[in-house]
Amino acid sequence: MRDILLRHAERYPLMEATDFAKLIYQSAFAGGHLIASRQAALERLKAEWDAQPGAGFMPLIESIGGGVCRLYLAPARKMGLRPETVCGLFVETAASFTPDKARFEAGMEALSALCREGALSADPAEVEALLRAARETDYAPFSHSPRYRETYRPAYRLVGDDFCRYLDLFAAIDGLLTGKGRARVAIDGRCASGKTTAAALIARVYGAQLFHMDDYFLPFERKTPERLAQPGGNVDWERFRAEVLDHLEEPTLVWRPYNCATGSLDEPVLSRRRPVQLIEGAYAMHPAMKPDYDLKVMFDIDPDLQMERIKRRNPDKVERFAKEWIPMENHYLAAFGIEDSCQIVMKA
Repeated sequence: MRDILLRHAERYPLMEATDFAKLIYQSAFAGGHLIASRQAALERLKAEWDAQPGAGFMPLIESIGGGVCRLYLAPARKMGLRPETVCGLFVETAASFTPDKARFEAGMEALSALCREGALSADPAEVEALLRAARETDYAPFSHSPRYRETYRPAYRLVGDDFCRYLDLFAAIDGLLTGKGRARVAIDGRCASGKTTAAALIARVYGAQLFHMDDYFLPFERKTPERLAQPGGNVDWERFRAEVLDHLEEPTLVWRPYNCATGSLDEPVLSRRRPVQLIEGAYAMHPAMKPDYDLKVMFDIDPDLQMERIKRRNPDKVERFAKEWIPMENHYLAAFGIEDSCQIVMKA
């Protein structure tokens, strides 16, 4: 927190004690106190959206610690993000954030120490008064000082670091939504590269339709040597094509996940059409399916990091990953030039 406070003081030399306290508060509590409802949060954001000047000196994102960034509205608008998406990022960050009073207390102590050392210009007595007031009000939020607002015109939303990593991907989806009213997105790549995590984050922000290729493993009885020798042969793309892809324009579709443990199909699942449709998992860009997508994204990972993650997540299946599943995925990715056909490549 000391380094963050010093960086902000350098960038915003007119910061006052309450501005530092607000930064510390946001890193410890995020922005949930500002959200009465998602719709109210969106209306408030839209009121600011078009009133902002050009991006100017403002960064797109600015770390404030605690796994949270300030996402500035003017640069976000310039890169093509929609207000609905920025609001979704803000709301989902708040919903998943765990408030940390101890972090706030430690941050305020760091602020007080920097002031006493003369590294920051704020009055240490004012900092102590702000801390006492926070405790007395059960940690009520702070406001920017009038001078800070007038000079820097801060307009941002608090967004988790995990979301900020995918801003280019969010912008690409928003471009599709603006241009054609839908975004059909394939997320393919190497195992343990973060595909499933990213798809879940995106689905939460957009309320997207989400399908996992893991639900379309090839049934055991069809795993012949001839089939498995084919690049991408380990996925039941025929059933996914017939059950999902051929029906994505329909108001609803019904699909059945394959259960590897039982070797049978689970109960049918009803899925309603949404503007954003996500298809996630290895083999999602099999040539029989790839033409159906508006946006193709690959997740890549260093082999050593990949194995490290697999050992943590699936310690009982490391050998199968190393000798069977990873070679099959690599064969498929190389044979069909998956990376070269993607608009976005994400590196773990």
